[in-house]
Amino acid sequence: MPYVQSNGTRLWWESTGSGSPVLLINGLGSASTAWHRLRPRLAAHFRVITFDNRGAGRSDIPTEPYAFADMAKDAVSVLDAAGIDAAQVIGLSMGGLIAQEVALSQPDRVRSLVLASTHVGLPLLGEADPSVARQLEQASLLPAGERAKALVSIQYARETAEADILRDQEVASEFPTTPAGFQGQLEAAAPWARPDDLANLAIPTLVMHGIDDRMVAIAAGRRLAAAIPDAGFLAFERSGHQIFTDREEDAAAAVLEFLQSHE
Repeated sequence: MPYVQSNGTRLWWESTGSGSPVLLINGLGSASTAWHRLRPRLAAHFRVITFDNRGAGRSDIPTEPYAFADMAKDAVSVLDAAGIDAAQVIGLSMGGLIAQEVALSQPDRVRSLVLASTHVGLPLLGEADPSVARQLEQASLLPAGERAKALVSIQYARETAEADILRDQEVASEFPTTPAGFQGQLEAAAPWARPDDLANLAIPTLVMHGIDDRMVAIAAGRRLAAAIPDAGFLAFERSGHQIFTDREEDAAAAVLEFLQSHE
């Protein structure tokens, strides 16, 4: 399996499919296997690059504090290892923050952006439910399996089939993220916010959000879309934070249409 060194950290990455490149950046505490629903749909049309963020999956778990800028550099290091000059980039939740940082710091590496279930930075997340923040903090101390169960109520829509949730948990259990890795990522993301810089972003962008997202309220998604010039915005009914599970078919179709229009 391929690995790349980035800022002293060994990262696991993988390439599937062929065609123009698409980089997927996953969210807090998840390995890249979390893309198990979307990735095969995209790989039928594109070369899809996935990787495990530092602290998760098969990548190293640094003992020193994580710097969010380094996590964005990790994504670029993966592009370098894959021999890719620029890619269309999809980021989910925390991965959406990393995608924004990559686009702002190295815009020549990003052809387009899809930002799903994310926001402009935790310090500005005024719409956050304090009980959700406490739930997330408490879950960060739990082993991976218990953490996944503890977060179901803020991750998924009420209508989502239990079998689909259990399948996500089964996939996640293959490469579980330790409490140390989870907390390291959370602490790295906590101070990040560059809302004023987004006004200068000249990259085609689609923002996607579930109307019933409890972890990141849809108002935060609307604010993100409004901050980026000419960004599109799609709101999905009967969807929570895990938009690619809650509305698998429709969310994947929207992503595919956007990517193909900017290929």
